[in-house]
Amino acid sequence: MRLVSLLETESRGAFIKVWHWLDNLPFGMGAEDHSMRAVTEYRDRAQECRKLARMVHKLEDKYALDCAAQSWERLADRRERDIDAED
Repeated sequence: MRLVSLLETESRGAFIKVWHWLDNLPFGMGAEDHSMRAVTEYRDRAQECRKLARMVHKLEDKYALDCAAQSWERLADRRERDIDAED
């Protein structure tokens, strides 16, 4: 398999993973989870989106992944504020 083809396959799989996270946000680790575990998970997801954005070649894919990363970062920030407010 050519390297370009391999990268395209890997990035497509990672893209599917990112959108699966977003589609399933209301379930599992979502609005009810105010733990630091959620904050860490959200920041990890943002980092993975940014890593994937560096791998893809299409500008619109880079933009979509950057938007997803920003959403995960905002969600992590919101969870941190909620945790601080509980203390």
